[in-house]
Amino acid sequence: SDAMRALLARLQIPMLKVAILDKSFFSRKDHPARRLLNGMAQAAIGWTEQSGRSGDGLYAHIDAVVSRILSEFDDNLGLFEELNEQFSAFLDREQRGAHVAEERAAQVTQGKEVLVEAKRHVAEEIGRCLSEYESVPDVVQNLVRDGWNDVLLLIYLRKGQESEEWSEAVRLMDRLVWSVMPKPSQSERQELLRSIPDLLKGLRAGLGEISYNQHKMTRAFKGLQARHLACLRGGRVVESAENDEQPTGVARPAEAVME
Repeated sequence: SDAMRALLARLQIPMLKVAILDKSFFSRKDHPARRLLNGMAQAAIGWTEQSGRSGDGLYAHIDAVVSRILSEFDDNLGLFEELNEQFSAFLDREQRGAHVAEERAAQVTQGKEVLVEAKRHVAEEIGRCLSEYESVPDVVQNLVRDGWNDVLLLIYLRKGQESEEWSEAVRLMDRLVWSVMPKPSQSERQELLRSIPDLLKGLRAGLGEISYNQHKMTRAFKGLQARHLACLRGGRVVESAENDEQPTGVARPAEAVME
């Protein structure tokens, strides 16, 4: 760029002095002064004003090198060796920083791809589970889509789809949906009664892992209780029961089984 060209052009007189003091300047490609000049020129290729001139950027470093040569160089050729080492060290740091930035960008991109894939698998699993029944109560749909969705996502990202934890979480979700569907036979109601404690325990543990909103959890569990009681009674699920009161005419779990 014009700015870099003008900056390096300020070294014409100092380089002429070097050539007068040291005749090997023209014959030695590895001469410290030539190496420094070539290194700065090479690094300056591609620099634009958008890169900025202040701070710890390339322009600021080249400007500092040029300023030191103009102010300090008289006949000490060792100054070029010192400045060349410092500038080379700066370039190494910049390259390492660029490499690290590229790696981080790649990791972020890969992480995003993994997250998209995880969300897709979770959505498919939830869709499969909810579609197995004609009408799934809202309280369960909300709990699955709002809470258990994140439980599955966390397990998928941490353990993977082939893990035992994933299989158990999916099984628990299937069991949850099954638990609120009508149970016409007494054997089904007895199976439900036996499964409720482990079901609720598993739900609390999973939702606790994602720090699920306690108020939402309380409301959801109240709704589940009402539906479980209705199922144990052998009647239909009461869609409006999401309060503290037990639905009218619904027997206690033990009484329902006895009936």
